[in-house]
Amino acid sequence: STTSDPQAEHHDVMTVHVWVAIALIATHALNPNTTTTTIAPEQSSAITDALCPPTFGEARSPIPNVVHQPWLGGATLRWEQVLAMMSVRYVLRPDAYVLYYDREPPPSATWACAKVLVDASIKRSAPYAVNGRPIRYVQHKSDLMRIDLLERHGGMYIDHDAYVLKSLDALRRCSADFIGGYEKFVGVEKINNGVLLARANASFLKRWRRGYHDFDPDSWDHNSCVVPWKLVQAYPELGLAVKEIGPMPALMQRKEDHNAYQRRALVVHLTGIFGSSDWRRNEVKQFGVLRVIAKRVLDAAVKLQNEDPVMRHADGALSGSRRWRERGMNATLLASCRRQVLRVIMRDW
Repeated sequence: STTSDPQAEHHDVMTVHVWVAIALIATHALNPNTTTTTIAPEQSSAITDALCPPTFGEARSPIPNVVHQPWLGGATLRWEQVLAMMSVRYVLRPDAYVLYYDREPPPSATWACAKVLVDASIKRSAPYAVNGRPIRYVQHKSDLMRIDLLERHGGMYIDHDAYVLKSLDALRRCSADFIGGYEKFVGVEKINNGVLLARANASFLKRWRRGYHDFDPDSWDHNSCVVPWKLVQAYPELGLAVKEIGPMPALMQRKEDHNAYQRRALVVHLTGIFGSSDWRRNEVKQFGVLRVIAKRVLDAAVKLQNEDPVMRHADGALSGSRRWRERGMNATLLASCRRQVLRVIMRDW
């Protein structure tokens, strides 16, 4: 079992339930006839090159278009991480986007941008022990929180170093109750848990959660990546590993390879870019990866701006009703956030 502080969680759970309910209503209102299907067992696979086309079996509802994103430990967000959040807001366009934090970071422009990019920001206690074993790393706390949030509410989890380039609707309509990113690094295969999609109460998530019975606080990714990979091999009808949302392959040495990868990827997950090793940062700088991503995300923001009258006329909205005034102020702040993100990416990357 996981140990956390239960005192403040009831209100948080109710708040998230409200946002998920709004998202589900929006999904069915916009797509009342949308269904997905179950892939027959003989057609299931641990790894899929197709985006799980809904062409076989029993119809079912899509995974909720809701993003759950913890930010734990109280660290200051980087502008590159704000860009990742912008990719969620402008490219993915979730019906609800919820940010969770256990300790509020110190006041900063990046935190102000993060809070206006989401629909709700919720203070929530992080787990601090598993079966009596203390959780030492904030990353392990986040690993557990994302499983618990998806199991309770359904939806998507996306890391702060993962950049959405295309819609994930085809995956949300997939028959699998769980979908994670496929990773192969130095010959080792695993599920990378930086991008996850799941239905509430998914059997895969329950099995994964039970896999923490042998939690080792000193093992970096055994419970978070190795265990789900073993599960997706053992129960391919319950979960899928998809390359297009997995980490960017390591050490691609040609611009043509990067271009081909970015055309294929749904999400560019730049694992290691904020770590202690230089190899990922050097590669991203050499091939201008973040510059390409920033252009695509900001182009998506312009497209959304052209569809939203408040974003088109933010200044004029300030004189309207309170609701329109608040939306107008948010739009003005977001425009400032986008300019700062672009400055940082062009300067540093």
